[in-house]
Amino acid sequence: MVDHYPDGHNVGLGMVEDSPQEREIERLRNDLKSVRQAVADYMSSEGCACCRNIEAHERHAAALGKLLRVPKYKDGSGHDFGRFKTKHSNGACSDGK
Repeated sequence: MVDHYPDGHNVGLGMVEDSPQEREIERLRNDLKSVRQAVADYMSSEGCACCRNIEAHERHAAALGKLLRVPKYKDGSGHDFGRFKTKHSNGACSDGK
């Protein structure tokens, strides 16, 4: 909430409701902050093969899937991030996509 005249100038005299655009910008900032934190948590749980925290990795992948609205696999075993990955034309991916 911001103090301002109806024309948008700050006054400091009284509180006026934020505009819908201001509320949407704030919501998007909060969403971005949540996604950034979820990616950082996920990356930190990656580790290498000898020190990966599998439980944390799965928990963070689930949080990212939910935040990014990634559909779950039909069997419910996780989120299908693969459908959004960059397609490689050089055949480097094991799934051929």
